[in-house]
Amino acid sequence: MILAQRIALAFAVLAVVVSADGGEDDCSLVVEDFNLPLSVASIFVIFIASLLGAGLPGLLSLSNHPKVLTTIKILAYAGTGVILSTSIIHLLLPAQETLSSPCLPDAWLTSYPSYAFLFCLITISLMFMGDYMITTFIMETFKKKEATIAAAASDESNAAGSSIAGPCKVHSPCKDLECGGRPLLTVTPQSHLQYTAVILAEISIALHSVIIGLVLGVAPASEVPVLLIALTFHQMLEGVALGSAAVDAGLGRKAYAILVLVFSLTTPLGTAIGIAVRSSMNPNGVDVLLSQGILDAICAGMLIYLAFSEHLNAFKSQAIWLRQQGSMLVTMSCLAAFAAGVSVMAVIGVWA
Repeated sequence: MILAQRIALAFAVLAVVVSADGGEDDCSLVVEDFNLPLSVASIFVIFIASLLGAGLPGLLSLSNHPKVLTTIKILAYAGTGVILSTSIIHLLLPAQETLSSPCLPDAWLTSYPSYAFLFCLITISLMFMGDYMITTFIMETFKKKEATIAAAASDESNAAGSSIAGPCKVHSPCKDLECGGRPLLTVTPQSHLQYTAVILAEISIALHSVIIGLVLGVAPASEVPVLLIALTFHQMLEGVALGSAAVDAGLGRKAYAILVLVFSLTTPLGTAIGIAVRSSMNPNGVDVLLSQGILDAICAGMLIYLAFSEHLNAFKSQAIWLRQQGSMLVTMSCLAAFAAGVSVMAVIGVWA
């Protein structure tokens, strides 16, 4: 009887050891089949898709046709939905999964319920404080500039006996219904705040794009086709969102071109890095998991703040433009575009 108990105990210990070894294998580097030609081709496919998506709003803005301007507005609504959905479905959720991986040390997993939400919350708080300080600085700077410009204009008016007229001749807000309908660069506090929001969105989306490019670069051959299709639509829609925000902010052509180029190169860059290091990088390594999870959580916080404070809040002011259209069809199209942006990115989240 005692011998039987000892044998049973020995088998139980052996089962625990095998289970422990299996857990380690799950977290160790496993080199799977790799399709190099398809992975290299994906770099160019995603670059073209990103370039088309981000460049489309800018190309449309070259026209001053009323229907084209309405299309840009509708794309801006869709872009806001894309940004909101991306922040939660494609960034915060993966961050939660990554920072809760069983491959991380027990001390990390048991020290706090959810580091992903913690880093996201910290980022949103820092964005709020930074936004307040930037807004205060810009407003104070423009108050001084306006006083200087007003004094200079008064002197010129007195000297020449005439004044400059017309909203397109002076540095004042001039969009849509004025100046032929083209978004123009302005020197107003609001425009500078919009520029800041676009740059922050570019940074967060670019970091996210590098990460998903890295994931594509190290993906096994069996997963690349599905990932490539999903990420192609993913990057195209994110490009439309970023490009629409840039056009709506009145970004200059040179700055817009740089923004489009940087966005278009980030995912291909991540993919190229993934291809180069796939034989040595362990996706389940502690350093990789922590880096990817923390960056995703930070980017999620940035985009969540921007989606609610800048984009959705800006659309409240668009209510004036919508009323001026006098068309229920345009209003419903804008709201439907927002819902479509949210929904499509949420569905893509099933694969990427």
